This record gives sequence, C-alpha cells and structure tokens, in this order.
Amino acid sequence: MVIILGDEPASAGQFRLMLVEGIRGGIVAPRIRRVVEITGDEQGASVVDARDVGAGNSDQNGYETKEGRLSADQTQTLLRRVRNDISNLPRLEQHQFTDDLYEQDTRLEFTDGDQFWVNGAPEGCAYQPPNEQQEQIFTSAVKQTFADLAGYVKQIGEQHANEPTFKAALLGLA
Repeated sequence: MVIILGDEPASAGQFRLMLVEGIRGGIVAPRIRRVVEITGDEQGASVVDARDVGAGNSDQNGYETKEGRLSADQTQTLLRRVRNDISNLPRLEQHQFTDDLYEQDTRLEFTDGDQFWVNGAPEGCAYQPPNEQQEQIFTSAVKQTFADLAGYVKQIGEQHANEPTFKAALLGLA
C-alpha cells in the first residue's frame, strides 16, 4: 500500500473523507469490517458509518448502517485536523498498492477540492514486513499519526452517525 497524492476532480468547496477497515487480504480477499464516509463542505457534512455485524457472529449477516450530520463548526474542525495530519504524512512517488505500510489494516481516502490523497487500493492489500527504505520513511511516529487520524475519523462516525439508514449499498457493501 502506498500513498497517492494526485488530482481527482471534486466540486469546488466540497470534500469527501472515507475510512475503510479490513483492507488486508492475501489468498483470501479482504473482509471490510467498517466504512465511515464523511461528505460535505465548510457549512456542514453528512456522516455514514457502516459496520459488519456478521464479523465474529454467525447469527447475523450484513452491515448495520447509521447516518448523521456535522455542523459547520464541527466540519471545519474536522477539515483542519485531517488537512494538518495528511500534510505531515510521507508522500511517495511509486503508486503500488501491495503493502499495508501503516500496519493498521485501514485505508483513508480524502478528496478536498482538486486534491486527492489515499493510502491504499480500493480492492485491498497485503501485509508484508517493511523493507529498509520503508522502515526509514514509515517510522513509529508516522504510523502513530496515521493511527490517531484513523481513530479520530472512527470517533466522528461513532459520535455523529446515530440514525439507522440503508446506505450500505451506496458504500459498495451490500
């Protein structure tokens, strides 16, 4: 898994932040356990939090999906945090999606106007021990910054997505 910074068009002033847990695969395809998607602009945002209720529970199957909203102040706080943290994460020129370099089994994707940042492929990746160059770039401090940001996004989903919805299909989970 490698970071991509590029140009994916988005509407002016619009942003999209998506966290996907469960991206590691291998011989068996990855099993997505959770998706948090936050979309909006500086005036507010919608939050969708979809969780796999079947993981570890043979009696249930599918995803429980809830949604909610962020106020303008909450959205601006979120955007400041995400923009700051992403600006402090390394950028690599190679666009390979083979390794989970942050070792979090998590993909973050952020589109902000004409800026695009993602740390992994949509179809998942594998965990391989980092090579020497990766160890120098992806230090424990860098990995912790990513882990803290992922935790923050999950917390937003937990706190603000409270209304049951049926949007799992829109997130590609159904």
